[in-house]
Amino acid sequence: MEKISIYLLILFFIACFSGCFNPFGKSKKVPQNIVLSDANEIIVVSKKKQKLYFYEKKRGKFTLLKTFDCSTGKEKGRKQIEGDKKTPEGIYFFIREYKERELSDIYGAKAYVMNYPNFFDKLDNRSGSAIWLHGIDKILKKRNSNGCVVLKNRDLKFLIKKIHLFKTPIIIVEDVKLTYASTQKSLKREIKSFVLNHIKNLKTNTSFEIVSIYKFQNDYVATIKEEGDKPKKPRKLFIRKTQETFEVLN
Repeated sequence: MEKISIYLLILFFIACFSGCFNPFGKSKKVPQNIVLSDANEIIVVSKKKQKLYFYEKKRGKFTLLKTFDCSTGKEKGRKQIEGDKKTPEGIYFFIREYKERELSDIYGAKAYVMNYPNFFDKLDNRSGSAIWLHGIDKILKKRNSNGCVVLKNRDLKFLIKKIHLFKTPIIIVEDVKLTYASTQKSLKREIKSFVLNHIKNLKTNTSFEIVSIYKFQNDYVATIKEEGDKPKKPRKLFIRKTQETFEVLN
């Protein structure tokens, strides 16, 4: 599932940061957490406001179509471990759905399974499972789930025809901050440069350049081809930088 998220995000970045296409238009304020174009629907969740925002692409531009009340984890903060009753934060995709007849009553009309923990969660050693978007058969109460995002049944039924497995992203953040799309030009250039350099380094097999992209404090994660490897069979390495050398840990 990590590959799905990474590849889709790269596609989103390439499409959005091309410098000539702005999916949100020139003047409208949009959440600064998202800049996507390859999806036709985007779901954004604000844990602070306990709101779910549904954006839909119309005539090539994303428009806020609906705003729903929602409920997230009973405990505040970003999910770290199994059972902490916190809702994760990040970009996720729905990888499975359960129909009402397959669920107990507490999950409401339908449930969608998110790909938590995703690639980035695993890099930060976050654990847990069964993070869903689902309905409820009772009164919706704020911050009352075990980590899932919960909607009223009638609101979830609106989304049923809008959500597409592996395609519709759900972006969960503590708070949604708005910005003008026109102010994102610098960020677009930076991410475009990142993606193009990544592709270039993969083609040239420049090990240290690839390693330098994926820096997490003093540790690195890279997929590189070392001298002598057969074509199309790269090694996946976890690398730690020690002074001026790179130590391969596995």
